[in-house]
Amino acid sequence: MEPNRGVLAGYIDEHLDGSAERLAERVRGALSWFPGLLARIAGGVAPRIDASVIASRVEEGVSALSQLLGVDPGGVRLVFMVTGFDSALSAYGGTIYVGLEWFVEPSALGLREDDPPTPVLSRLSRDPTGFIVSNAVHELVHILTPRVAGDPLLARLLEEGRAVNIAWLLTGASKEAVPPGVPRAQRLRQVPHKRCSMLCTGT
Repeated sequence: MEPNRGVLAGYIDEHLDGSAERLAERVRGALSWFPGLLARIAGGVAPRIDASVIASRVEEGVSALSQLLGVDPGGVRLVFMVTGFDSALSAYGGTIYVGLEWFVEPSALGLREDDPPTPVLSRLSRDPTGFIVSNAVHELVHILTPRVAGDPLLARLLEEGRAVNIAWLLTGASKEAVPPGVPRAQRLRQVPHKRCSMLCTGT
């Protein structure tokens, strides 16, 4: 396996200590456990993940976030890949890495209800787009927080756990995640904004 280092550079350098072979080993391991994994991704997961929709929603959240924090997030890139069940979503620099294998329905992999991965895969496979969008913006909150100048209190609040609340406000979380009594129209994703640069890349 020869990963495209230009696309996977951040993930390999930051998450795997610069070792592309470690990524290859994890993917090979996942394929040995689940020989039909790639076919399940191609036939069941990929068709349900619309990169353009995800990019648009993340872009809205990032733009509103930049207004809220008063910082320029710059361009954001989404990379869809197979991580060998290493991480469903991680962010390094301005790139969001999404592990597609995490969104396969457990029954499609022959997993039983009492198998440890089943609850996680069941939850993620129900709403891949919602998970990716909300967690991508969540990660970007942490990336952008150090750039907040002149307001240490705001920076501290964000780092102490406010990121998750801002993420659902900015991305229009699912109905179940909205606190009772909060009208959907109040979400910050409705704030007018200048669209930022977005590049979606598939691997």
